[in-house]
Amino acid sequence: MMKMKYTLIHKPNQKSKPLETNGSVSLLAFVKHASCAGFNPRTKPSFRTTLRFLENFHTFFYSFVDKKFSIIPSLAFDPTEKGQFSNRIGRAFADYFAKKLYGARFTYCYECYAKNIGISTKGVHPDFYCDSPNGSFVIESKGKDCKTFSDNEMQKVKQQASSVLNKHNLKFSIASVTYNIYDSPIIKYYDPKFEPNDTDETLNLKLRTSYFEFFKGLMGHLRTQSPFKLNDEYIAATLGVYGDIEFKLLVNKNILTENHKYSWLEKVDTIDEENYYIDRDGIGLYFDFSKIKLDPLQYPCLCPMLLQSDFYESENG
Repeated sequence: MMKMKYTLIHKPNQKSKPLETNGSVSLLAFVKHASCAGFNPRTKPSFRTTLRFLENFHTFFYSFVDKKFSIIPSLAFDPTEKGQFSNRIGRAFADYFAKKLYGARFTYCYECYAKNIGISTKGVHPDFYCDSPNGSFVIESKGKDCKTFSDNEMQKVKQQASSVLNKHNLKFSIASVTYNIYDSPIIKYYDPKFEPNDTDETLNLKLRTSYFEFFKGLMGHLRTQSPFKLNDEYIAATLGVYGDIEFKLLVNKNILTENHKYSWLEKVDTIDEENYYIDRDGIGLYFDFSKIKLDPLQYPCLCPMLLQSDFYESENG
């Protein structure tokens, strides 16, 4: 399994000392979280959204082979491109640990959340709104191209994360900062600030329904659907082909039958196997790594050949 090592510095509450642990994340897990972190459920399925998964897989494949993140050399001196790349990594880790540490099922962009409850997004606010069985919370996420990130700097991120707590039905806020990205990533995941508010389940069901409708629509446009042989609860559809290796999207059957409540989701847990990954939202990815020879001379062969789809025909005349 292709994995990337990381260091997590987790501060579980305001009074505790930060706890440092080492771990690793698989490539398919990272690509899934990078592609879905802070999702906007108002998005419509399109050729571009299909490309998001393919781009992330292609971009991060090389980093996971080298065991450290690296940007394309031609973009390395472009501060805008480098900043966007760092931000994408920071968002992926923020989403990954929201699920792993705090039981989130979904992370949405804060702006979409605000739109649904009719409030302004002007001023300081966090990046993500998270739907969890244990209560809703928000995250401020950052990815930094720096070797260190002090606790004084974390304090500013925490202030942004908690800036909306007293306005909404939120349980707590989290500050997430990923730094030392191009050496060995370090993630500071700090200080949930708890508030005694009730979760807005009506809103969560609305957002969850939009999220699942997006993936149902996406599957409807991909022509190569079939039962996933390694887990009969899932349907697979091919996003693209690398040589003769299919890169597949996995979607839980309940999503396709419009079952958007938590009853079946309670049984869904993370599955991280050699060739497939399933997240807590019932969405996953598949790729058979055993067919790839990790020879740098073969890297150019890993550019995807996109399959014909309704998207391709509608967006290309």
